[in-house]
Amino acid sequence: MDLGSDYATGRGVSQDYAKAVYWYKKAAAQGISAGETALGSLYANRHGVLKNYVKAVYWYRKAAAQGYIYAESNLGLAYLQGLGVPQDDTSALKWLILAKAGGLAAAAQALHILERVAAPAQVAQAQTLAKQWWARHHGTK
Repeated sequence: MDLGSDYATGRGVSQDYAKAVYWYKKAAAQGISAGETALGSLYANRHGVLKNYVKAVYWYRKAAAQGYIYAESNLGLAYLQGLGVPQDDTSALKWLILAKAGGLAAAAQALHILERVAAPAQVAQAQTLAKQWWARHHGTK
């Protein structure tokens, strides 16, 4: 995982997205949520692979199933923008609520903006869905 990050950022080595993909795939194959999320981000941003939002969402979902807040935030943004999934404000709210609950400040900012424009019923439904997901994937809170 660390080697993937090093190659993606050029930290201590020449930046090489193809090598980053290689190392992130190794981490993802072991079920490491940070590797899964990073691999998804490479697909979303066309770094070392062809841009493919569907594959990005696939990897974000795998990491989110482990309660990884960065993947939850990325899923929220994917649903908000309709990238790799149908655009769905309720799902976007759900994922951003989860990422905020996990302590991710950027998700809290995006959620604050989305809650201002979403219908109250959507917000309520998303809160219910987020509580159910949290109980299954993060433990009760």
